[in-house]
Amino acid sequence: MPCEDIARPPDFSGLSTMSVLTFDLAQSQLDVSSATGVVASGSTVYASADRLVVATSPWEAWALADGSDAVLPRDAGTAGTALHTFDLTDPGSTDYVASGSVEGRMLNQFSLDEADGVIRVATTTDARGSTPSSSSLVVLAEEGDRLVEQGRVDGLGETERIYAVRYLSADTAAVVTFRETDPLYLVDTSDPTAPEVTGELKIPGYSAYLHPVGEDLLLGVGQDATEQGRTTGLQVSLFDISDPAAPTQVAKQTWKDHSSQAEHDHRAFRYWPQTGQLFLPADAWTEESEWTGVISASLDGTALDQGPRLQLGGSSAAGWDWARRTLVIDDRLWVLGEDTLHVADLATLEPEGTVDL
Repeated sequence: MPCEDIARPPDFSGLSTMSVLTFDLAQSQLDVSSATGVVASGSTVYASADRLVVATSPWEAWALADGSDAVLPRDAGTAGTALHTFDLTDPGSTDYVASGSVEGRMLNQFSLDEADGVIRVATTTDARGSTPSSSSLVVLAEEGDRLVEQGRVDGLGETERIYAVRYLSADTAAVVTFRETDPLYLVDTSDPTAPEVTGELKIPGYSAYLHPVGEDLLLGVGQDATEQGRTTGLQVSLFDISDPAAPTQVAKQTWKDHSSQAEHDHRAFRYWPQTGQLFLPADAWTEESEWTGVISASLDGTALDQGPRLQLGGSSAAGWDWARRTLVIDDRLWVLGEDTLHVADLATLEPEGTVDL
């Protein structure tokens, strides 16, 4: 790109160049319709209808430069997260708008949200000296070429870190932190200059992925845990958030010694509202047995029940195959494995066929 198409943030953001390319997918030939860049690194991407937000920590750039085994500085968790916004309103181009930074580190793209030039971001600042770790939700707005702080909530989950974030509306955010118990915080951001925690729920375990179900219910996928914080198995929780001041856990199901890829990759999560079914790729490892496949649960109002499961591999099955993704087509569940594609009855999960890829 020519130099005039590369922006320099108001504050130093690294020595690498991040490029944003725009393609017109309606054309038969995939050509770049516009390109812009900024002198910064980028690792986490979020997009709304109007804005592309790219975030990075200086220490992420450090690790990339020194290799995956790089030893990060002791204060890596207290370093800031840089944010850069790009305008998406013109379908033919993408233009750099503004940059800013916040303290701490983000979990993933669910930590970000943008609407009408206002950005919400949740971060965790690790312990430093006598100051314990804690998390914050910060609201910023575009002012010229800078992202300027408008308001913030601090002190979420002292001694803990963020495990999940979900922005439920333009006015409400849900934040989960965890060390020994799982505080679920509901944060009112309707006034960007004065966001505030409206409700808090503490339960054993944690949710690593949050999924809204209607206006007043929230599904959480994570791990159950003892009161000392030792995880014991996969957990799906159902939260009632109709009263922002008093969120409650109305149902939960657990699978002892199980874990799911959906805990760290939201694309592995599948909720099918037409039938109220939830599907999760999962595996279980114990001294007595080993199992991989898909587990299910059914949601009916505020009732959450375990459903059938589809085994792909383990002690009592031939070979090994890890489920990665699920897809519903008509009355069948399709499961993508490592190098296979399985099809099963949607209601019973009885196997109907396998294709080797």
